[in-house]
Amino acid sequence: MKQVVFTIIFLCSVVSLSGHDTLLCRIAFYNLENFFDIYDDPTTNDNDFTPRGIKGWSSKRFYTKLRNTYKVIAALNEKLPLGVIGVCEVENKFVIEKLTQGTPLKRLKYNYIHYDSPDPRGIDVALLYLPNIFSPIDYRRIEVVIPPDTVARTRDILQVKGIVGDCDTLHIFVCHFPSRYGGLGATIHKRDFVAQIIQAETDSLLKVNKEANIIIMGDLNDDPADESIKKTLCRNETLVNLMENMREGTLKHGALWNVFDQIIVTKNMMPATVAENHTECNIVVVEGKAMTARYSFLLTEDEKHGGEKLNRTYSGSRYDGGFSDHLPVYVDLEGKSL
Repeated sequence: MKQVVFTIIFLCSVVSLSGHDTLLCRIAFYNLENFFDIYDDPTTNDNDFTPRGIKGWSSKRFYTKLRNTYKVIAALNEKLPLGVIGVCEVENKFVIEKLTQGTPLKRLKYNYIHYDSPDPRGIDVALLYLPNIFSPIDYRRIEVVIPPDTVARTRDILQVKGIVGDCDTLHIFVCHFPSRYGGLGATIHKRDFVAQIIQAETDSLLKVNKEANIIIMGDLNDDPADESIKKTLCRNETLVNLMENMREGTLKHGALWNVFDQIIVTKNMMPATVAENHTECNIVVVEGKAMTARYSFLLTEDEKHGGEKLNRTYSGSRYDGGFSDHLPVYVDLEGKSL
Protein backbone atom coordinates (compact mmCIF):
# COMPACT_ATOMS: atom_id res chain seq x y z
CA MET A 1 0.00 0.00 0.00
CA LYS A 2 2.93 2.38 0.61
CA GLN A 3 3.90 1.98 -3.03
CA VAL A 4 0.41 3.13 -4.06
CA VAL A 5 0.70 6.25 -1.88
CA PHE A 6 4.07 7.23 -3.35
CA THR A 7 2.62 6.82 -6.85
CA ILE A 8 -0.23 9.16 -5.95
CA ILE A 9 2.16 11.83 -4.68
CA PHE A 10 4.16 11.66 -7.91
CA LEU A 11 1.06 12.01 -10.07
CA CYS A 12 -0.21 14.99 -8.07
CA SER A 13 3.13 16.71 -8.50
CA VAL A 14 3.00 16.26 -12.26
CA VAL A 15 -0.47 17.79 -12.44
CA SER A 16 0.47 20.77 -10.26
CA LEU A 17 3.32 21.64 -12.63
CA SER A 18 1.40 21.29 -15.88
CA GLY A 19 -0.35 24.70 -15.88
CA HIS A 20 -2.68 25.62 -18.72
CA ASP A 21 -1.36 23.11 -21.25
CA THR A 22 -2.81 19.93 -19.75
CA LEU A 23 -4.68 19.11 -16.58
CA LEU A 24 -5.74 15.59 -15.73
CA CYS A 25 -7.55 14.68 -12.54
CA ARG A 26 -10.24 12.33 -11.35
CA ILE A 27 -13.48 13.30 -9.63
CA ALA A 28 -15.47 10.62 -7.84
CA PHE A 29 -18.49 9.95 -5.68
CA TYR A 30 -18.79 7.18 -3.10
CA ASN A 31 -21.57 6.16 -0.71
CA LEU A 32 -19.61 4.93 2.32
CA GLU A 33 -22.48 2.89 3.82
CA ASN A 34 -23.18 4.05 7.36
CA PHE A 35 -19.77 5.38 8.31
CA PHE A 36 -20.54 6.17 11.94
CA ASP A 37 -18.26 6.80 14.87
CA ILE A 38 -18.84 4.55 17.93
CA TYR A 39 -20.26 7.26 20.18
CA ASP A 40 -23.93 7.85 20.91
CA ASP A 41 -25.17 11.24 19.74
CA PRO A 42 -28.26 12.05 21.82
CA THR A 43 -29.57 14.40 19.11
CA THR A 44 -29.75 11.73 16.37
CA ASN A 45 -30.97 8.17 15.92
CA ASP A 46 -27.53 6.56 15.77
CA ASN A 47 -28.11 4.00 18.53
CA ASP A 48 -27.68 1.00 16.23
CA PHE A 49 -24.11 2.04 15.45
CA THR A 50 -22.74 2.02 18.98
CA PRO A 51 -20.95 -0.79 20.84
CA ARG A 52 -24.19 -1.73 22.61
CA GLY A 53 -26.40 -1.20 19.57
CA ILE A 54 -27.89 -3.89 17.34
CA LYS A 55 -24.95 -3.58 14.93
CA GLY A 56 -22.34 -4.02 17.67
CA TRP A 57 -20.36 -1.12 16.18
CA SER A 58 -17.09 -1.45 18.08
CA SER A 59 -13.76 0.36 17.78
CA LYS A 60 -12.35 -2.66 15.95
CA ARG A 61 -15.13 -2.52 13.36
CA PHE A 62 -14.77 1.25 13.02
CA TYR A 63 -11.06 1.02 12.27
CA THR A 64 -11.64 -1.83 9.82
CA LYS A 65 -14.09 0.44 8.02
CA LEU A 66 -11.55 3.26 8.11
CA ARG A 67 -8.82 1.10 6.54
CA ASN A 68 -11.22 -0.25 3.92
CA THR A 69 -12.33 3.24 2.93
CA TYR A 70 -8.73 4.40 2.66
CA LYS A 71 -7.98 1.43 0.42
CA VAL A 72 -10.74 2.45 -2.00
CA ILE A 73 -9.56 6.07 -2.18
CA ALA A 74 -5.98 4.90 -2.71
CA ALA A 75 -7.13 2.66 -5.56
CA LEU A 76 -9.03 5.54 -7.17
CA ASN A 77 -5.76 7.50 -7.06
CA GLU A 78 -3.58 4.88 -8.77
CA LYS A 79 -3.82 6.00 -12.40
CA LEU A 80 -4.82 9.63 -11.96
CA PRO A 81 -4.84 11.90 -8.92
CA LEU A 82 -8.22 11.93 -7.25
CA GLY A 83 -8.64 15.69 -7.01
CA VAL A 84 -12.17 15.63 -5.60
CA ILE A 85 -14.35 12.96 -4.03
CA GLY A 86 -17.90 13.51 -2.84
CA VAL A 87 -19.08 11.13 -0.15
CA CYS A 88 -22.31 10.41 1.67
CA GLU A 89 -23.39 8.49 4.77
CA VAL A 90 -20.70 9.99 6.98
CA GLU A 91 -21.82 10.82 10.50
CA ASN A 92 -19.69 13.83 11.33
CA LYS A 93 -16.36 15.65 11.12
CA PHE A 94 -14.75 13.14 13.48
CA VAL A 95 -15.13 10.37 10.90
CA ILE A 96 -13.74 12.54 8.08
CA GLU A 97 -10.84 13.72 10.24
CA LYS A 98 -9.94 10.11 10.99
CA LEU A 99 -10.06 9.28 7.28
CA THR A 100 -7.96 12.23 6.11
CA GLN A 101 -5.58 12.48 9.08
CA GLY A 102 -5.53 9.00 10.65
CA THR A 103 -4.65 6.99 7.52
CA PRO A 104 -1.87 7.31 4.91
CA LEU A 105 -4.14 9.82 3.14
CA LYS A 106 -2.57 12.33 5.52
CA ARG A 107 0.48 12.42 3.23
CA LEU A 108 -1.68 13.73 0.40
CA LYS A 109 -3.06 16.56 2.55
CA TYR A 110 -6.73 16.17 1.65
CA ASN A 111 -8.95 18.97 2.93
CA TYR A 112 -12.69 18.62 3.30
CA ILE A 113 -15.97 20.54 3.40
CA HIS A 114 -18.75 19.23 5.62
CA TYR A 115 -21.90 20.42 7.36
CA ASP A 116 -23.98 18.56 9.92
CA SER A 117 -27.36 17.99 8.29
CA PRO A 118 -30.75 17.52 10.01
CA ASP A 119 -31.10 13.92 8.82
CA PRO A 120 -32.72 11.92 11.67
CA ARG A 121 -29.92 9.34 11.65
CA GLY A 122 -27.26 12.03 11.48
CA ILE A 123 -25.72 10.99 8.16
CA ASP A 124 -24.31 13.72 5.94
CA VAL A 125 -22.63 14.45 2.63
CA ALA A 126 -19.12 15.88 2.37
CA LEU A 127 -16.45 16.81 -0.16
CA LEU A 128 -12.78 15.84 0.08
CA TYR A 129 -10.29 17.62 -2.19
CA LEU A 130 -6.59 18.04 -2.93
CA PRO A 131 -5.77 21.76 -2.60
CA ASN A 132 -3.09 21.63 -5.30
CA ILE A 133 -5.76 20.50 -7.78
CA PHE A 134 -9.03 22.03 -6.58
CA SER A 135 -9.24 25.42 -4.86
CA PRO A 136 -12.64 26.17 -3.28
CA ILE A 137 -13.89 29.74 -3.68
CA ASP A 138 -17.26 29.42 -1.99
CA TYR A 139 -19.48 26.71 -0.54
CA ARG A 140 -22.80 26.37 1.21
CA ARG A 141 -25.39 23.84 2.24
CA ILE A 142 -28.84 23.87 0.67
CA GLU A 143 -31.48 22.82 3.16
CA VAL A 144 -34.15 20.43 1.93
CA VAL A 145 -37.61 20.76 3.52
CA ILE A 146 -40.08 18.58 1.65
CA PRO A 147 -43.71 19.72 1.71
CA PRO A 148 -46.24 19.15 3.11
CA ASP A 149 -44.25 17.72 6.04
CA THR A 150 -42.19 20.69 7.25
CA VAL A 151 -40.97 18.79 10.32
CA ALA A 152 -39.28 15.79 8.72
CA ARG A 153 -35.76 16.44 7.49
CA THR A 154 -33.39 14.81 5.04
CA ARG A 155 -29.79 15.31 3.96
CA ASP A 156 -28.71 18.78 2.88
CA ILE A 157 -27.24 19.37 -0.57
CA LEU A 158 -23.63 20.54 -0.54
CA GLN A 159 -22.73 23.12 -3.20
CA VAL A 160 -19.06 23.97 -3.76
CA LYS A 161 -17.55 26.43 -6.23
CA GLY A 162 -13.84 26.21 -6.99
CA ILE A 163 -11.02 26.40 -9.51
CA VAL A 164 -9.64 23.23 -11.09
CA GLY A 165 -5.91 23.80 -11.48
CA ASP A 166 -5.44 27.15 -13.19
CA CYS A 167 -7.99 26.26 -15.81
CA ASP A 168 -11.58 27.21 -14.98
CA THR A 169 -14.33 27.39 -12.38
CA LEU A 170 -16.23 24.24 -11.45
CA HIS A 171 -19.53 24.09 -9.57
CA ILE A 172 -20.12 20.83 -7.69
CA PHE A 173 -23.33 19.60 -6.07
CA VAL A 174 -23.01 16.62 -3.69
CA CYS A 175 -26.37 14.95 -3.05
CA HIS A 176 -27.99 12.08 -1.22
CA PHE A 177 -31.63 11.94 -2.29
CA PRO A 178 -34.32 10.59 0.08
CA SER A 179 -34.46 6.81 0.21
CA ARG A 180 -37.18 4.49 -1.04
CA TYR A 181 -37.90 3.32 2.49
CA GLY A 182 -41.69 3.14 2.80
CA GLY A 183 -42.20 2.19 -0.83
CA LEU A 184 -41.37 3.60 -4.25
CA GLY A 185 -44.77 5.17 -4.85
CA ALA A 186 -44.93 6.73 -1.39
CA THR A 187 -41.49 8.35 -1.66
CA ILE A 188 -41.08 9.33 -5.30
CA HIS A 189 -42.35 12.87 -4.65
CA LYS A 190 -39.48 13.41 -2.19
CA ARG A 191 -36.79 12.68 -4.73
CA ASP A 192 -38.60 14.68 -7.37
CA PHE A 193 -38.68 17.66 -4.99
CA VAL A 194 -34.91 17.49 -4.38
CA ALA A 195 -34.34 17.19 -8.13
CA GLN A 196 -36.37 20.38 -8.63
CA ILE A 197 -34.16 22.21 -6.14
CA ILE A 198 -30.95 21.23 -7.94
CA GLN A 199 -32.48 21.93 -11.35
CA ALA A 200 -33.40 25.45 -10.21
CA GLU A 201 -29.89 26.01 -8.83
CA THR A 202 -28.24 24.93 -12.09
CA ASP A 203 -30.64 27.15 -14.07
CA SER A 204 -29.57 30.11 -11.94
CA LEU A 205 -25.89 29.41 -12.56
CA LEU A 206 -26.44 29.04 -16.31
CA LYS A 207 -28.36 32.30 -16.51
CA VAL A 208 -25.28 34.08 -15.19
CA ASN A 209 -22.88 32.08 -17.37
CA LYS A 210 -24.30 29.85 -20.08
CA GLU A 211 -20.98 27.95 -20.21
CA ALA A 212 -20.79 27.25 -16.47
CA ASN A 213 -19.08 23.95 -15.63
CA ILE A 214 -21.38 22.01 -13.32
CA ILE A 215 -21.06 18.52 -11.87
CA ILE A 216 -23.93 16.93 -9.93
CA MET A 217 -22.88 13.80 -8.08
CA GLY A 218 -24.60 11.62 -5.57
CA ASP A 219 -26.67 8.67 -4.50
CA LEU A 220 -29.93 9.69 -6.12
CA ASN A 221 -31.89 6.59 -4.99
CA ASP A 222 -33.41 6.44 -8.47
CA ASP A 223 -32.15 5.10 -11.78
CA PRO A 224 -31.31 7.46 -14.67
CA ALA A 225 -34.59 6.63 -16.43
CA ASP A 226 -36.75 7.33 -13.38
CA GLU A 227 -39.01 10.38 -13.17
CA SER A 228 -36.96 12.46 -10.73
CA ILE A 229 -33.88 12.22 -12.94
CA LYS A 230 -35.10 11.90 -16.53
CA LYS A 231 -38.17 14.15 -16.37
CA THR A 232 -37.16 16.64 -13.69
CA LEU A 233 -33.44 17.07 -13.18
CA CYS A 234 -32.37 16.35 -16.77
CA ARG A 235 -35.52 17.55 -18.52
CA ASN A 236 -33.63 19.64 -21.07
CA GLU A 237 -30.41 19.21 -23.02
CA THR A 238 -28.36 21.46 -20.75
CA LEU A 239 -27.49 18.61 -18.38
CA VAL A 240 -26.01 15.30 -19.54
CA ASN A 241 -26.38 12.23 -17.33
CA LEU A 242 -23.17 10.28 -17.85
CA MET A 243 -24.78 7.20 -16.28
CA GLU A 244 -27.80 7.07 -18.59
CA ASN A 245 -26.45 4.25 -20.74
CA MET A 246 -24.39 2.60 -18.00
CA ARG A 247 -24.62 -1.18 -18.27
CA GLU A 248 -22.98 -1.88 -14.94
CA GLY A 249 -24.93 -1.12 -11.78
CA THR A 250 -23.63 0.57 -8.66
CA LEU A 251 -25.66 -1.39 -6.10
CA LYS A 252 -27.62 -4.63 -6.02
CA HIS A 253 -30.99 -5.51 -4.49
CA GLY A 254 -31.60 -9.23 -4.74
CA ALA A 255 -30.73 -10.19 -8.30
CA LEU A 256 -31.26 -6.67 -9.68
CA TRP A 257 -28.53 -4.11 -10.21
CA ASN A 258 -29.45 -0.41 -10.03
CA VAL A 259 -27.58 2.74 -11.03
CA PHE A 260 -28.43 5.01 -8.10
CA ASP A 261 -24.96 6.58 -7.92
CA GLN A 262 -24.73 9.08 -10.74
CA ILE A 263 -22.64 11.89 -12.20
CA ILE A 264 -24.37 14.56 -14.27
CA VAL A 265 -22.55 17.38 -16.06
CA THR A 266 -23.37 20.43 -18.16
CA LYS A 267 -23.29 19.79 -21.89
CA ASN A 268 -20.47 22.26 -22.45
CA MET A 269 -18.11 19.86 -20.61
CA MET A 270 -18.60 17.15 -23.24
CA PRO A 271 -15.78 16.75 -25.80
CA ALA A 272 -17.92 17.40 -28.89
CA THR A 273 -19.34 20.63 -27.48
CA VAL A 274 -15.92 21.87 -26.39
CA ALA A 275 -14.49 21.24 -29.87
CA GLU A 276 -17.21 23.42 -31.38
CA ASN A 277 -17.31 26.24 -28.82
CA HIS A 278 -14.01 26.48 -26.97
CA THR A 279 -12.81 29.32 -24.78
CA GLU A 280 -9.33 30.12 -23.45
CA CYS A 281 -9.29 27.02 -21.25
CA ASN A 282 -11.89 24.29 -21.06
CA ILE A 283 -12.70 21.54 -18.57
CA VAL A 284 -13.52 18.41 -20.54
CA VAL A 285 -14.92 15.03 -19.47
CA VAL A 286 -12.42 12.56 -20.92
CA GLU A 287 -14.15 10.50 -23.64
CA GLY A 288 -17.45 11.99 -22.45
CA LYS A 289 -18.15 9.15 -20.04
CA ALA A 290 -18.22 8.12 -16.40
CA MET A 291 -16.99 4.87 -14.95
CA THR A 292 -17.93 2.52 -12.12
CA ALA A 293 -14.98 1.40 -9.98
CA ARG A 294 -15.45 -2.36 -9.95
CA TYR A 295 -12.32 -3.32 -8.04
CA SER A 296 -12.23 -7.03 -7.26
CA PHE A 297 -12.03 -6.45 -3.50
CA LEU A 298 -15.31 -4.49 -3.60
CA LEU A 299 -17.20 -7.53 -4.91
CA THR A 300 -17.83 -11.08 -3.77
CA GLU A 301 -19.62 -14.14 -5.12
CA ASP A 302 -23.40 -14.03 -5.01
CA GLU A 303 -24.26 -17.62 -4.18
CA LYS A 304 -28.00 -16.96 -3.99
CA HIS A 305 -28.64 -14.94 -7.16
CA GLY A 306 -25.57 -15.72 -9.22
CA GLY A 307 -22.79 -13.49 -10.46
CA GLU A 308 -21.32 -10.99 -8.05
CA LYS A 309 -22.64 -8.81 -5.24
CA LEU A 310 -21.22 -6.02 -3.13
CA ASN A 311 -18.70 -6.81 -0.41
CA ARG A 312 -20.66 -4.88 2.20
CA THR A 313 -19.96 -3.78 5.75
CA TYR A 314 -23.31 -5.24 6.86
CA SER A 315 -25.91 -7.47 5.28
CA GLY A 316 -28.92 -6.60 7.39
CA SER A 317 -27.71 -7.05 10.96
CA ARG A 318 -24.93 -9.47 9.99
CA TYR A 319 -21.47 -7.97 10.02
CA ASP A 320 -19.53 -8.87 6.86
CA GLY A 321 -16.55 -6.59 7.41
CA GLY A 322 -16.51 -5.41 3.81
CA PHE A 323 -16.46 -2.00 2.16
CA SER A 324 -19.86 -0.61 1.16
CA ASP A 325 -23.22 -1.49 -0.35
CA HIS A 326 -22.43 0.88 -3.24
CA LEU A 327 -19.64 1.08 -5.81
CA PRO A 328 -17.77 4.35 -6.41
CA VAL A 329 -18.35 6.21 -9.67
CA TYR A 330 -15.93 8.65 -11.25
CA VAL A 331 -15.05 10.85 -14.22
CA ASP A 332 -11.66 11.90 -15.50
CA LEU A 333 -11.29 15.56 -16.42
CA GLU A 334 -8.93 17.14 -18.89
CA GLY A 335 -8.39 20.86 -19.00
CA LYS A 336 -6.40 22.48 -21.76
CA SER A 337 -6.09 25.62 -23.83
CA LEU A 338 -7.38 25.21 -27.37
